[in-house]
Amino acid sequence: GSWELQRCREENQELRDAIRQSNQILREVSERLLHFQASQREEKEFLMAKFQEARKLVEELGLVKLE
Repeated sequence: GSWELQRCREENQELRDAIRQSNQILREVSERLLHFQASQREEKEFLMAKFQEARKLVEELGLVKLE
C-alpha cells in the first residue's frame, strides 16, 4: 500500500515538474513573440519614416527643377 502511494507521489511530482517546465517554455515563447511583433512594428515605422523623407526630398528636388 505505502509503496503504491509513494509511486503515486513521485509520478505526481514528475507531472508537476513537466507542467512547470512547459509553462516556462510557453511564457518564453509568448515573450519572444511579443518582442518580435514590437520590433517588426518599429522596423515598419522606421521604413515608413525613411520613405516619407525620401519622397519629400524628391518633391523638393522637383520643385527646384520647376523654378
